[in-house]
Amino acid sequence: MNKALSLAILAVLYGATVSGCHAQRQSVPRAEAENWIRYLVPLPKSIEFTGKLTLNTSEIGFQAPKTNNETVHQALKELKECLGKTEERPVKAFTIQMILGGPDAEQLKALKNSDQAYYIQPMDQDKGLRLIALSPRGLYYAAKTLQQLIRPFVQNGQVRMPLVKVTDWPDLEDRGLWGGDSGMNVEWLAERKMNIIENISWRSVDKNGRGTSGPKPFWEQALVEGPKRGINVIPAVLHLEQVSGPYPNGLTLFDIYPNLKAKGGQKGAICYSQPEFVGVLTDWIIALKNLPNVSEVSVWLAENLHGQGGCQCEQCKKVDRTVLEFRTVLAAWRKA
Repeated sequence: MNKALSLAILAVLYGATVSGCHAQRQSVPRAEAENWIRYLVPLPKSIEFTGKLTLNTSEIGFQAPKTNNETVHQALKELKECLGKTEERPVKAFTIQMILGGPDAEQLKALKNSDQAYYIQPMDQDKGLRLIALSPRGLYYAAKTLQQLIRPFVQNGQVRMPLVKVTDWPDLEDRGLWGGDSGMNVEWLAERKMNIIENISWRSVDKNGRGTSGPKPFWEQALVEGPKRGINVIPAVLHLEQVSGPYPNGLTLFDIYPNLKAKGGQKGAICYSQPEFVGVLTDWIIALKNLPNVSEVSVWLAENLHGQGGCQCEQCKKVDRTVLEFRTVLAAWRKA
């Protein structure tokens, strides 16, 4: 095994016994444990197999926190779907218990990015597994890990259930994809415990000079499905040398504000010495931050001026172009 991985794989060997859930506990040899964790992406920081059970999926029950949080509901929904659960029986031999906060989660606070950390622990007498986290996102990640462990072994109404002790937390607070088709791959990203999607938005300026903006159709649904899966969806204003249009209404920024067109420089460059663009950018930011489930908005600075630079008017030449651009973004952010 790769010794560089900070992963403890302990296959604890037990003789076959009759457990509290009336299923026969079996040992998990080291080789089997090593193969089993190949289904996990990403690998947890530590995982210990204390045994395994073969269970009828009909005999597995769930206990979840009483909350309106969509991420908790999604975690429970996915676990049930993974096991092919369509109905609940009143008596359960094995319970998957989801615990949010409280004394059981207290030690998670010492871990890095603890709001995304989690434990998975076997119950006494093999009666179930406990998924423990400080936040809904952490609980979702615990559920994801369990799904990956059991999904390959659900067949004909039965499942091979690992009795595992897992401790995990992410090294990076934010993980995800920027641009491209990220907004179309919410489930794929969530499966790998990514938590950021950032994508450009459409924008426009009306004849009265007011800006508006919104999600492009290909990632609009991510605003709904992303947060359910612990993903922060961030709408972005496109690189500022590319935002002048034409817009859906057929107008351009420079049709409305001719004075914003740069003197010389790259095509599309804006004269940041003129105040009007702060108002337009403010309108775009406000429109995006008012979208459902949005807590952050990104503004992308100029991407490529192709060696031609920005505005060369007398006022702009006095200050570095990038400094002027950043001041404009900062002013708009403060107004928004």
